[in-house]
Amino acid sequence: MSFCKAGRLRHVAFGAFLATITIVLAGCASDIMKNYIGQPVESVILDYGPPTTIVDLDQSQRRAERVWA
Repeated sequence: MSFCKAGRLRHVAFGAFLATITIVLAGCASDIMKNYIGQPVESVILDYGPPTTIVDLDQSQRRAERVWA
């Protein structure tokens, strides 16, 4: 295998590793927040602080977003 092909293979493998880690971490975050579905937004605020934005979806639903810095 030439040096160029080995470098590309390493680059592809690293990209696949990053994609896998991203998917795993996203799954963990969604599992944690599942416990708050249907709960008042105040319960999340008490645990994680105020949201970055709150969007009214309709008269009975709101979506709160928090940017994890």
